[in-house]
Amino acid sequence: MQKKCVIMIKMIKMVVRGAVKELSSTEAKTHFGALLDMAQREPVAIYKKGRRVAVMLSQQEYEQHEIMKLAMLQKAIDKGLASGISDRSFDEIIAQAEMESHQNNGQA
Repeated sequence: MQKKCVIMIKMIKMVVRGAVKELSSTEAKTHFGALLDMAQREPVAIYKKGRRVAVMLSQQEYEQHEIMKLAMLQKAIDKGLASGISDRSFDEIIAQAEMESHQNNGQA
């Protein structure tokens, strides 16, 4: 699990620094097969009208991302349970966990 988190952190740093391949939505559509091949090697950002609208990842990277999200959710749940009964709603707790996740990933 720790190795997967290290891989995800490296990937997040690459995205934040802009060290990913970039394609316009037109290029992605025209060269979809090549896009799939590129995404197996590294994340590929897709732009539409100059704005990043998507990032394509390999299935392995996506699964690692989902594992990391679940681990962060479990941590938030454990933290909430350890603090005792809360008057906050489940939605508030999830929103806070997501906000902390984005802050940890440098996306806030």
